[in-house]
Amino acid sequence: MTREELQQQYLVSGAMLYGVALRLLGSSQDAEDAVQEVFLTLWNRSEMLQELEVEEGQRYFTQALKNHCISQLRRREVRKVADEAVEDVYNLQPDDTPSPYEQLAQNDELEQLAGLVATLPKKQAEAFRLCHFEQLDTHEIAGRMNETEANVRMLLSRARRTVKALFCKV
Repeated sequence: MTREELQQQYLVSGAMLYGVALRLLGSSQDAEDAVQEVFLTLWNRSEMLQELEVEEGQRYFTQALKNHCISQLRRREVRKVADEAVEDVYNLQPDDTPSPYEQLAQNDELEQLAGLVATLPKKQAEAFRLCHFEQLDTHEIAGRMNETEANVRMLLSRARRTVKALFCKV
């Protein structure tokens, strides 16, 4: 499949693939982004598609989109778990004064979380700390770390995934 055929495939099947992504992701913006990201990835890797026939391309695109959407859903879940863990530790309301036992448990969780973050690669750990402990957004983190926002999002995603996996083991 050539780049021209790939472009034609995008024009022909883009709406159908958008529907698939919308059903999986539940958000119109996320679905549009997913379809565009998959086609952009395939465009950049068009040399590996040379062996595909146009008919096979449709199935390949659909499967690549499904895999991309599933990955996005997993990332959402990892981010949600990491955010909840951080919120549980740091967002106590003044009227929610915990008992000494709860304070001890929270301190243990905080120490566990800090220990897990310490095991991450340096850049991932720094991005995680800035995001979850200092409450900075990706734009601010990118500025502090001299990284692109896309790279910061990738670092945070990997850090959250690792922290979640390690936290579940403990």
